[in-house]
Amino acid sequence: MGYSLLSIIAERAAGKNFEVYLNFVLHALSIENSGISLVDESGLAKGYTLDKTSNTWFSLNDYPDFFKDKNLSILLGSGSMYSTAPDMMSWIQALKNNEVLSNDMFDLMLKPNLNNYGYGWALNKMGN
Repeated sequence: MGYSLLSIIAERAAGKNFEVYLNFVLHALSIENSGISLVDESGLAKGYTLDKTSNTWFSLNDYPDFFKDKNLSILLGSGSMYSTAPDMMSWIQALKNNEVLSNDMFDLMLKPNLNNYGYGWALNKMGN
C-alpha cells in the first residue's frame, strides 16, 4: 500500500496524474526506456513471486493468464513500472548525485528503520 499511497500523494502535489509526472521526471533525467504500464504487455518480464504454500519461487511468465482481465491501476506506484538495466543505473546515479533528492533526504532514505528496511530499500549487509 505504501507505494500506491505515495503515487497518489505525488499526483496531488504535482497536479498531474502519476504517469505524466513520472514521465516528466524520467525525461528530465534522460531516462528514456522506463515508465508505467497498466496493461499486460507481452514480451515484458513479469518477475517472480513466492508460493507460500510450497515455499518455492515461480515466474509469473509461466502463468500468462495471471494478469489477464485484471485492473492493474491499483498497482500504480507499487508494481506498474518497467525499466531497463541501464535506466536503473541512471536512476541510481541521479539519486547519488542529488538530482532527485537532497543529500539529507537520500541519507534518510537509506537509514535502516523497521527490519533493515529504509524508505523503499531493503538494507542488508552482504559479505564482510
